[in-house]
Amino acid sequence: MRISQAARSTLTFLATLLCAGCVAIVPQSGQASARADGGPSFCQTSPDGRAVACGPAASFCQKSSAGNAVACGHKASFCDTSSDGKQVACGGEASFCAKSTDGSAVACGGEASYCEKSADGQHVACGGKASYCEQSANGHEVACGGQASFCQASADGSSVACGGR
Repeated sequence: MRISQAARSTLTFLATLLCAGCVAIVPQSGQASARADGGPSFCQTSPDGRAVACGPAASFCQKSSAGNAVACGHKASFCDTSSDGKQVACGGEASFCAKSTDGSAVACGGEASYCEKSADGQHVACGGKASYCEQSANGHEVACGGQASFCQASADGSSVACGGR
């Protein structure tokens, strides 16, 4: 739904009159709005540039402006790494897992049917079509695939993960 500039100005004016001390959130001109078929189709970086998030209808990945983070929308069919090489994210339509450039992080896409560990084995991720859980090498982490129908605790008992079924 697109809002005309006149309607946007009127809404902002009314919100200002009715809500002293409140914050009115009105879409900016040119900014994608939330879609009824799955949420926002855009990504946004935090004001300080250190975080980024993507809406589920986004078909791409975006890096934070500070270079330390990356996020992918559900409709993205690939993975991407942060500019500093320490983080990785995969889209919901990606059918594989990926490691960060430095190997310390791992992520799996929603269409991946397996789990993967980081290069040092300390971190683990599972794809949406995996039907099992995987433990990290040090026993601190566990991840379960979206098709797993159970929950599993990490070997040391410090964390737990559940499948999506």
